[in-house]
Amino acid sequence: MTCFFSTQATPGGQENVQKVASDLVEKLDYDHYMMSLFFPERSRAAYHAIRAYNVELSTIRDAVHGNELTGKMRFQFWRDALEKIYSGQAVPQHPTVLALARACRSHRIGRQWLERCLNAKEAELIGTKDGWVNMSDLEEYSEAAFSSLLYSSIDCLDVEETESINAAASHVGIALGMVTILRAIPHTVSTEQRVTIPRWVMAKSSATDEEFIEAAQVGPSALGVDSKNAIFEVSSVAHSHILAARAMLEEIPHEAKPAYLPGLIAIDYLDHLEQADFNVFDTALRSRSKRGWHTLKFLWNLRKYANKGIPLGPM
Repeated sequence: MTCFFSTQATPGGQENVQKVASDLVEKLDYDHYMMSLFFPERSRAAYHAIRAYNVELSTIRDAVHGNELTGKMRFQFWRDALEKIYSGQAVPQHPTVLALARACRSHRIGRQWLERCLNAKEAELIGTKDGWVNMSDLEEYSEAAFSSLLYSSIDCLDVEETESINAAASHVGIALGMVTILRAIPHTVSTEQRVTIPRWVMAKSSATDEEFIEAAQVGPSALGVDSKNAIFEVSSVAHSHILAARAMLEEIPHEAKPAYLPGLIAIDYLDHLEQADFNVFDTALRSRSKRGWHTLKFLWNLRKYANKGIPLGPM
């Protein structure tokens, strides 16, 4: 669906709005900021707007400190903003809203993907205090919250969608969502004492919340085999989605390939997680400098696979 919105005066002009969105992504979503370098120049600003929108939604939970009412109000702001963008009303003078509105004006970015992402992240705030029940629940959340962003990225590239394009994006998004949940476990357990591994997986592996909490407080050595087995279960499913996406990439047109680069984030983390014996609290997983050797290696792999899609195995 093409969006239309009212042209209005923007403080500092459109260039300033785009810079604010770009700076936000560079600061809080640096991996995707690097990926934007491999998008065509005509699509880069729109991609930054999509990623800035995701940053805005993703930081709500920490910003409201678990307060559901405040969280709902913030999500409602973005829901109202989307309504105004797509209905042609004057939009709020908020840099990310303005950047997103411009992206929607310049490209055919589907409203359903942006709303689907918002709804999933809001539901995650208010509906998963005890974690997801089973693996399919986590996959469903990841598809809605992360695959939707890939669909939007494809829209930024002005590529006509096909069944293969969307199916591959779905798999990459699910893998990325699951990896994001795994990466966040140390923070989530430390700040909320909440374990986000599906309850069924925890029960199957005989893992306990108490052991994860102890690992967060004492150190990685407190995480036992049962808990690592639960992490392995989730990472294995994430890896299977990467493999499923990789099998489809030959059917993906060259101009759509940059949209699949986020798969490298999943592969990179899963590779290092295996090296850490599936201990998400291993300090090596968290101590890599964003501006150091790891960044250079990651940037090289982005360049290497920008026109190919994502690799089959570890980088």
